[in-house]
Amino acid sequence: MANKRRQHRKVRKLLKSYFWFLIAFLVTLVILVGVVIGINQKGEETLADELKEEQYSASTSEKVKEVKEENEIKIKKSEEAYVDVKGAVKKPGMYPVEKNMRIFDVIKLAGGLTEEADLNQLNYAQKVMDQMVIYVLKKGEKNPIKELTVTNGTNVDNITNQEKDQEKTNINTAELEDLKKLNGIGQKKAEAIKLYREENGLFKKVEDLTKVKGIGEKTFESLKQSITIE
Repeated sequence: MANKRRQHRKVRKLLKSYFWFLIAFLVTLVILVGVVIGINQKGEETLADELKEEQYSASTSEKVKEVKEENEIKIKKSEEAYVDVKGAVKKPGMYPVEKNMRIFDVIKLAGGLTEEADLNQLNYAQKVMDQMVIYVLKKGEKNPIKELTVTNGTNVDNITNQEKDQEKTNINTAELEDLKKLNGIGQKKAEAIKLYREENGLFKKVEDLTKVKGIGEKTFESLKQSITIE
């Protein structure tokens, strides 16, 4: 009987030790599972954040691209110019002209001169400007348009006004080198103006220049007479 009791006690001790060992194993297993789940969740959150950041970056880049394309279209439209060709040309009318075109080029657009044209009254080398009236006189003819003063085939009053406008810098189309020529505008401010156009579109009025970082009222006052948006 005594031997049986001793054997029972040994078995109970053994079972008890296995029990605590099993508990420790289960606790350790639970902890490991929790750590693994936590790492996975953190990884998923990090991946989600990276995806969001990539989507935001792509969205921002697309927006900047769209603004640039819109600006290019607006700039192209703002640079369109037209002249009115009259008199001794084969095809009188309104013609679109490009920068640095001359009267010689416009005469070709109008089909060339008629036989009656007075070549001595033309300055082929003169550059044309937007809204210019080019009247080609016939031989022996005086200017039939009383309200216009025409010399060398162009409207002198119109040229004077256009030249004044051309002296101003268009802040919607000017490149960095042109912007740097403005009073108080250096490299950094010129770059800031260009960046503003890319992110916000063209200036609606010259006063909007003060919205550009680094350009205050004092700087604007010093250059407002030398800038335009048209």
